[in-house]
Amino acid sequence: MTYPLIRHDTYTFKAPATAIELKGFVENGVTYESHTFHVDFGKPGYLGLVDATIYVRHGGGWESMPVRHMIATALRSLLDAGVSRAAFFLCFELFEQVRNAYGAGSGATAREYQKAFVEGRLKKRKRPGLDTAKVWIEPEAGGFATRKVSVSMKPAIATESHPS
Repeated sequence: MTYPLIRHDTYTFKAPATAIELKGFVENGVTYESHTFHVDFGKPGYLGLVDATIYVRHGGGWESMPVRHMIATALRSLLDAGVSRAAFFLCFELFEQVRNAYGAGSGATAREYQKAFVEGRLKKRKRPGLDTAKVWIEPEAGGFATRKVSVSMKPAIATESHPS
């Protein structure tokens, strides 16, 4: 499962100049000062609908997430109404929900594959003439669902990555 948020280089990345900045603050004894969001609204597309990209800088570096027109419209409405804290909280919660969903999904998938391996239901077959393998989980006795995945047999190319 691919991490859903886009990570950017901590040292060289900057949010687009057109982005609206939402700085962190302290409220009710809780500090949100470690996060700064930037909302960059795109150009109108089909039917005049506008998507956006939300960027966040925090202790772990920069991340971004594209959002569709419904979220972009909600953010634009909050910002136009001068409720930047509500826009900040919406951005904060969107990133939290994406991270939580990713964690739950990858954890559930890992447990599913581990259980299938232990039970001998994880199967694989090399595809003749191709550098891929077909990997699947046979259903449990009385079960119906089967998950099939193609896996490349070529070694992954190491790339330099910067921690973010």
